[in-house]
Amino acid sequence: MKRASLFLALLLTVSCAALTKCNVDAERHEFLNKLPMLNNEILGALKYDDPDLDLKTLGIMKYSELYNKADLTDDYKKVINIIKDYAPECRFCIQTDTFIICLRSEEYSLILCDDAETPFIDNVRVGKPIPIMGIYCSEYIDMNCIIESND
Repeated sequence: MKRASLFLALLLTVSCAALTKCNVDAERHEFLNKLPMLNNEILGALKYDDPDLDLKTLGIMKYSELYNKADLTDDYKKVINIIKDYAPECRFCIQTDTFIICLRSEEYSLILCDDAETPFIDNVRVGKPIPIMGIYCSEYIDMNCIIESND
């Protein structure tokens, strides 16, 4: 009886661990699909009234200021929550006609760089080991960009 109980407890533990990993994988997949759409929508909203707007003149210092400025649908709230809660390392760059965001998350085992002007994530790596942010994002983020860290 003890062995059967122990076996059932072990089976339950392994099952929960497997479900948690599947949940993280599904959330990561959804995040990777929606992040470039979110950034593209934010960029479009900023440039809607003035397509020649120089984004550097907006005085935006953080990525959170951008997504708080845009009128976003509820569809993107989960993406924003993942950025707030699970991406403690963030690099952000405002350029004249676009912005670039680089995120590194241990929780989701990913690192990425996304230029808002493109319809896809420009550079992403999933799985461990996760590279160091500065090295991985060096071609996207230069010394003239804002660097923020949430940790």
